[in-house]
Amino acid sequence: MIELIAKLYQIESELAAPSNEERLLASKTRSKAIIDQIQAWLLIHKPKVAPKSKLGEAIGYTLKF
Repeated sequence: MIELIAKLYQIESELAAPSNEERLLASKTRSKAIIDQIQAWLLIHKPKVAPKSKLGEAIGYTLKF
């Protein structure tokens, strides 16, 4: 998970589009596969974690989006 998040940060640091719209579009395009991997990880691990634990709360919160 940490490696996936680092990849997202790397993409964001590489984006230098002139406008916010262009930067957002580029970010969404390049980040889609990583976001899909993160969502899959969350869905796999959600049933294994106590919902009221800090990790369980974080997973539940993240999956709301």
